[in-house]
Amino acid sequence: MQLLRKAREDVLQRFGDSPETRLRVLQVLVATNQQLNRHDIAQPLARELVALSVQIHGEESAPTLKARLDQSRSWILQGQPDLIVESIAPAIPRLRRVFGADSDELLNGLMLLDAAYARLGRADEAAQALAQAWQIIEPMQGPEAERMRASYLNHLSIVQSAQGHLREAINTLKRTEVYWGRTEPNWQREVLTYQRNLLALQIRAGDYGDIEPRLRSLLPRIDALMKPGSGLNLSLRHELGRFLLETGRWPEALRQRDEDLAYARAAGVVHPVAQMALQAQRLQLQGLTHAVAPAAYDAQARALMQQLQTEQEWLGQQRVEIRLALARGALALDLGELAGSLVDALRQEPGVRDGWDRPVRARVDRLSAQLARWRGDLPAARQLLARLVAAGPGMAGPTVEAWSTALDHAWVLQQLGAAGAAEALAEAQRRRPPSVPPGHPLDQVQRYLERASDTRDPAGARAALAAILASQGAATTEVTGGRASLFGALI
Repeated sequence: MQLLRKAREDVLQRFGDSPETRLRVLQVLVATNQQLNRHDIAQPLARELVALSVQIHGEESAPTLKARLDQSRSWILQGQPDLIVESIAPAIPRLRRVFGADSDELLNGLMLLDAAYARLGRADEAAQALAQAWQIIEPMQGPEAERMRASYLNHLSIVQSAQGHLREAINTLKRTEVYWGRTEPNWQREVLTYQRNLLALQIRAGDYGDIEPRLRSLLPRIDALMKPGSGLNLSLRHELGRFLLETGRWPEALRQRDEDLAYARAAGVVHPVAQMALQAQRLQLQGLTHAVAPAAYDAQARALMQQLQTEQEWLGQQRVEIRLALARGALALDLGELAGSLVDALRQEPGVRDGWDRPVRARVDRLSAQLARWRGDLPAARQLLARLVAAGPGMAGPTVEAWSTALDHAWVLQQLGAAGAAEALAEAQRRRPPSVPPGHPLDQVQRYLERASDTRDPAGARAALAAILASQGAATTEVTGGRASLFGALI
């Protein structure tokens, strides 16, 4: 890895006067770093590769089209699907014309595009791109055909997830299990990816069961194949943090994020996408566990927001995840003005503004409801939450998100003294995922709302409120606020 970094630093100086030679060196460096799954290093190199290829060969050329495909491979694993759509969607006709209707290059472009559309919530376009890819895969023969059919199943599960069919997605991806024992070099990376993706889907579906031991055993296997700092390892660490958060182990989630940041630094991961995402997630968890003073949170969040503006071109869709994380932490600490500026920025994101990214729009609506509550506009909060609850828990059945949203709705009805609050609280209990361990912060929210509805037991309500903070890992229950999201318990 040190040799690769040295080569990256020397390439401009050594080959500045020979564009063709520099182009070939860049191709090798991009391919090598992608093989190691070090897309944080490959991405800036791929960017230069595309620019240089356009300069030497032109936009329509085969070398430039291949360079764009290389660039997009790094984008997909760095969480920047919007950049793939911008680059590859208009290039599909050129790929077909230059390389042929059944070419590997066209197939790669279509599969990159279907995954990008799916991650952006554009499920119909994702399905169309994948259907075109299948037309190339279906008639394939030989050993490579088997590997491509497995890859197709992985992509199909991604599309099904984007369509809201999590159970179907899980069952589809499980069909790749017949290949998990393959040890050939060209299978090993794919198998690790399928295992990681299945864990991610099961976490989203609330199938927590044996997630943690499987996940923790996968991390060293990824490093053994790809070396530390790979995009696959970092993405799996993100899922571990999500698992700990969803299962109510918030102090552990914060410690995990500290460990993730230390791991990334030790591995030399310095790309702003990875660093800023980890920092935002860590800060969010500090807010949720009340491990940081509100003023300190505000200052650190605004510094990250400024950095986000500076690094905008590198971040792509990751800027949405960063803002969502910062806004959740801000609302946990009742930093309404900070949360308001973040929500305003999220509302300007194309997928939210134009309505096609439904999952992100729902998350922004949830934050908007909590922000309206903080501002004292309970009718607006009720309207937003009622709409989210009416959308149902989704095809996956009960999830932490559906449970939390229903509790949020029950709370606003209680605050308004509206009819139906008791029924809404009962509906929230029905949405509790059965595999969530007891003692989750949302269990404490449920108990608090039950006691708060009993005006004869104010002491019980106060004790239940203290229990919410204790379940989050707060060092003290003498915390003021809780106006927006019950101290962040309503994640």
